[in-house]
Amino acid sequence: MAQYDTLPIYKATYDFLLRVMHAVSHFPREYKYSLGERIQNECIELVIMIKNSIHVKLHPRKKLINKIGNGIDSVGYIIKLSRIKLRKKNED
Repeated sequence: MAQYDTLPIYKATYDFLLRVMHAVSHFPREYKYSLGERIQNECIELVIMIKNSIHVKLHPRKKLINKIGNGIDSVGYIIKLSRIKLRKKNED
């Protein structure tokens, strides 16, 4: 059975999580514990789902892949929202 840590998608998601954690550490305090924490938690959840997907049978795996896709969409939306909020804060 394959190991999750050798999967390219796992490596890419884990690297993304590390970048997110670094970026969030530079957020202003008012966004660090709201948007920043939310982004980090979503990314951690994605890493865990990808790790767990290797042990799931084929049919449930399709549902899990859809859930991972939805999670990626959520992270993208939250990042977009945080960029808008940070840009507005810097303009003030």
